[in-house]
Amino acid sequence: MRIHHTRPHSDAGINRAGKGRSDGAAGSAQGPPDRTVRPAPGARNRPSSQSAPEPAVGAYRTLTPVAVASAALAFYAPQLADTALTDAVDQAGQLITTLHSYRWPLAVLAAAWIAVDILRWRGHRQGLALEAQLRQTTRHLPVKVTVAFPPGIGALRSAKIGLPRGAIIRPKEMDEFTTAVRGAAGRTGTHTYTVRHHAHRDLILITRTPIEPDTRSPRHKARQTALSAGTIFKEPAVTVDSCDDDGIEIGYKVTFTPSLNSGARGFQTKVDEALAALAGHHESGRTWATEWTPSEGYLVMYLRAPLPTRVDHPLALVDENLRHLPYATGAANLSLYWDVSTKSNKPHCLIVGPTGGGKTSVIRTLLTEASRRGIPFLGVDPKMIELDGLEGYPGCAAIVYDAVRSALLVRALHAEMMARNHYVHVKKIEPSQLPLLIAVLDEFFILSGKWQRLAKDEEIRAQIKQLDPLGAWADLAVLARSAGIRLLPVPDVVGCARQRLSVVRQWYWG
Repeated sequence: MRIHHTRPHSDAGINRAGKGRSDGAAGSAQGPPDRTVRPAPGARNRPSSQSAPEPAVGAYRTLTPVAVASAALAFYAPQLADTALTDAVDQAGQLITTLHSYRWPLAVLAAAWIAVDILRWRGHRQGLALEAQLRQTTRHLPVKVTVAFPPGIGALRSAKIGLPRGAIIRPKEMDEFTTAVRGAAGRTGTHTYTVRHHAHRDLILITRTPIEPDTRSPRHKARQTALSAGTIFKEPAVTVDSCDDDGIEIGYKVTFTPSLNSGARGFQTKVDEALAALAGHHESGRTWATEWTPSEGYLVMYLRAPLPTRVDHPLALVDENLRHLPYATGAANLSLYWDVSTKSNKPHCLIVGPTGGGKTSVIRTLLTEASRRGIPFLGVDPKMIELDGLEGYPGCAAIVYDAVRSALLVRALHAEMMARNHYVHVKKIEPSQLPLLIAVLDEFFILSGKWQRLAKDEEIRAQIKQLDPLGAWADLAVLARSAGIRLLPVPDVVGCARQRLSVVRQWYWG
């Protein structure tokens, strides 16, 4: 079958086009063809103007005027009984008399109604505020806002906000809404607001909970604040672990998220020092100690008895040879000592520290312990105050203070070393059979500076050049070990150049 597409008649085209034209033009067959643009598909179903969304909180309506008018009518009933209205209406006087007898109950009812309406108005205002805050922060129009009755007088007590089905609220938007709710309520210091979004129920719950009073001690709060503000631990929490009989906190437990650093001994030592400094001195005089359990993510700070100011070190520390000189006592009665025996791989001792760092105390302790064990010693003190008073100790060979005499002593010590080495070579004995001798050279940099200045003096330049104390001391640092001589130089690093310290390290450690 063939379908022939024929061109339609002009009259038919005019009749079809007439549907889109006005009534006056539709009846004229002689008019021009219709050129009106037809609407796009679906345009007819679109509303001409978009209606505004209905608010979730309706208008506020009150019935207080009715209650107030009833109470007022009851009080003014006797005046109304004498009017012509009571004569015109049958039984009006009896009704007015009965109403007057209920004037006080009606007054109480009106007052209660007024109080209820005030609370309703307050809840209405809070509901409007919540609706506005939700629309501004999340751009969602709530379906229903319910404020708990009775509402809070000064601030919101609790509320429920119904959301449109499938409403999506991003975490940032939820945080902004929570901040807005808390900001509108103000900071009372007694309550805080919790805002929870139940996405499966399309509901937001707002509750007000009282803030528990902070009964923590200032030391407890200082620890928690410092750890929370720092980056030492992740999610730290400080709790009181123990108290004494008087209620004084003597132990704290710090929980944290375990990490690789928490298991390192160096990291633990730094944290121990920081926590002890943060805690400060305890009123009982005891010191703070720390016990770590990094595998379980916590540490315990506790108080321990303070170290005594004076400790009597035992003579035999390691063996019966009495060749270990103690100079400090740590925790758990752990003694630190200088091994001056012939088997020691560190026969010399270098004490480095700033002024006032305790170098003199260490020197005096070591020399006192050497005197107790029968080990002779000699020393050089250019400041004339560090080794003063040691001349009368048993085994003290000499203590010199002058720079020239110090150069003579260093050269004599060098000669003693050479004589000992020659004696070992001739007698074919072990160096361990030689008697020990300790040489102390305090303020090494001060003494070396004096020697350099004396080398420029014309009177004693030749003598200092012949003694060569710096060269003799360098030979002692290298060869004195095998001769049974132990060196104890004490440089003061404050004000000294870094390269000087590197020189000392070079000759001491090689």
